[in-house]
Amino acid sequence: MPTRHVTTTARGAIMGGATGATTVMRYVTTDNSGWLRVKLEPSGKIVPLPQYLKVAFSERRDKRDYFKIEEGVYKGKNASVSQKSGDSSWLGKPRPIYRGPVNLTFKKGKGKLITPIGILTATTDPRNPISNGRHPVQLPDFPHDLGRAYVSRASKGHLAKLPALWISGG
Repeated sequence: MPTRHVTTTARGAIMGGATGATTVMRYVTTDNSGWLRVKLEPSGKIVPLPQYLKVAFSERRDKRDYFKIEEGVYKGKNASVSQKSGDSSWLGKPRPIYRGPVNLTFKKGKGKLITPIGILTATTDPRNPISNGRHPVQLPDFPHDLGRAYVSRASKGHLAKLPALWISGG
């Protein structure tokens, strides 16, 4: 049977006319932390999911939304989350704007990090160095506090609230 992406109304009615299996894609929304704590089913283990992670919504029952995780560390696992408030959900729509994969280029000798939004002044910790070159940005696997240790060493002009990123290859 074909799978299709559809939108739903506020009450959950499926819109669209194709026949076959229906998958309602939604995306994780969060509070200011950028993470949503969900319960893996059936184990009950609580795990964090990053904001904008794609999930396949399946049903709402007993004030919980049930879904299958479509990407990231827990891809393929079933999970649930309590409703946000009233009838609202932590599983949002529409799909966030996607502009393709992102790479960052680090130029250690020049102290520069080249990003899609501009060039930033950057350094690397000699005890945990990041190599020169291009690094793909990946979905974070879980919340990392490692960067907090560097905040006191950054100048006020360079501090900004950035989403959690995991740079591979470094």
